[in-house]
Amino acid sequence: MYTALSIDRDITYPYRFLSILPLLVEGLFMSLTEHIISLPFEASLIEWASLFAHLPGFAYLDSGNQTGGTERELLTALPSARHTLQQYSGDMSRWMEAIEAALAHAHRSDEAAQSSDNMGGCIAIGHLDYDTPARYLVGEAAEPGASAAHVYHWVMVSDFAAHSTQVVFHPDCSEATRRVISEILQRGKETLQNDDTREQAAFSISARFEPSISKIDYRDAIRRIQDYIVAGDCYQVNYAQRFKATLQGDTWAAYRAVRDKLAGGFSGFLRHGEDHAILSLSPERFLEIHNGVITTQPIKGTAPRHLDVTADRASAASLLRSDKDRAENVMITDLLRNDLGRFCEAGSVKVTELCGLYSFDNVHHLISTITGQVASGISAG
Repeated sequence: MYTALSIDRDITYPYRFLSILPLLVEGLFMSLTEHIISLPFEASLIEWASLFAHLPGFAYLDSGNQTGGTERELLTALPSARHTLQQYSGDMSRWMEAIEAALAHAHRSDEAAQSSDNMGGCIAIGHLDYDTPARYLVGEAAEPGASAAHVYHWVMVSDFAAHSTQVVFHPDCSEATRRVISEILQRGKETLQNDDTREQAAFSISARFEPSISKIDYRDAIRRIQDYIVAGDCYQVNYAQRFKATLQGDTWAAYRAVRDKLAGGFSGFLRHGEDHAILSLSPERFLEIHNGVITTQPIKGTAPRHLDVTADRASAASLLRSDKDRAENVMITDLLRNDLGRFCEAGSVKVTELCGLYSFDNVHHLISTITGQVASGISAG
């Protein structure tokens, strides 16, 4: 579950349960060597990302140099196709089918991928805002720009387990795209050696963020939510409000600045349009599907880190003893276990870790892990 900002040129607002994720997360490598460029291994692609960040459709899935996060980092740009929910009249099923069809076509056109579990250099990266599923269920139209996915025919990937960094081109990648990427790669080696990737436009917000609702209305909403919980109508409510402000400059510069202060293991940046970017910094794995196994890792329970070692250990120990935090974690774990059960083989859903203590740069978290075997006929979409 991502905490993120969608940034237009004149407005910023939080996306609820925003996903910036590859709709295909497996098999990013090909066996055709002429389509692969090997680079010196980089544990983080952040500096390379700065060299590609100006390109249309730029996307970066970022581990934030955090332990316990994703096993790969990847970046790409210059999409070959763009699928917006609006193009399909807000029909999420048709939207996802079109994206999956594009990936399936790429798989069929890649002989190397057909002979393995790989999908070559073709991936889809997109976002789905929190309101879209709710609107879809009640038959309302999606908001402009609410959800979209780009299909790419090349990707740069750092695989932490293999200690490899590669650029992979799908056979269908256009010559124009290959030329642009190759030129940046040629310049990149010298640029990275000179450590000048931060030479970019500044970013600033010229006025304070303003909420979309008043403090009185916000408190009234919280009281009503509490009444619903007491009445047993719901267990929890993820309540969010929008904030807006006027900004100038480069949103990538903003991402790097926030990342330096608050890196997350499941972060990302997506240049959604000319005046629209999504900045996501999250420590939490929402959903992952790999080799038919779905994994979710909810976070409930947080305590601050301290420079003093004794105080830091005490903070972690206090979190582990907290009945309140443990109860919240167990509750969300049970809810997600039931949710996964709707899409998994009967009896396959398991809680492999309950209330595990994980320590990040700024905080300690309690994280649980739930897995299941995806049922036949169920896809990532």
